[in-house]
Amino acid sequence: MAHNDLMLRSTSAGACALAVFLSATTAWSMARAQPAADAAALGMTLAELQAAYPTLQRVARPVVAPHGLRGQWRLDDRQIAGLPFETTFFMQGQRVQRIEQLRIDTSQPCAQQDEFSAVVHATGLQYGGGVTGFASTGVDAFGTVGDADVSAHLQVSAAMCSIRVVYKPTVLRDASTL
Repeated sequence: MAHNDLMLRSTSAGACALAVFLSATTAWSMARAQPAADAAALGMTLAELQAAYPTLQRVARPVVAPHGLRGQWRLDDRQIAGLPFETTFFMQGQRVQRIEQLRIDTSQPCAQQDEFSAVVHATGLQYGGGVTGFASTGVDAFGTVGDADVSAHLQVSAAMCSIRVVYKPTVLRDASTL
């Protein structure tokens, strides 16, 4: 069953963040398309993942994610909006349960706000509607389409900027059990 659930994180940002918000929200709300191969990898076994991505590499030191997930497999230079991202696949129960795509730039920290808008736009073209929210350290965009939650996060510091795109299965909870 396809559905669009939207979440909004805290809202507080300056004029630059407002410009990112407006362009990102417009891109997410205008776009409609099929999920990309990255979200399609959710639920794959290791054998299926290796067949789908022949350049898949095992990482030397697993990356730890929320809920005890371990990122043990990686792809270099996956493109989103023409920008290279390192992609990490997190396995649990012999299946992919989370995918993270990360881009870090230390050369021009503030240049990534335009890149973030382009990534949100490209992800929106793949996943449909979403909402952008702000936090004091960056900007976040969230969308849930079909069986995948998709989020994009921009972190800004004095030393660097990073863009992280996360794909994970949508978990629906019965409100009566909360």
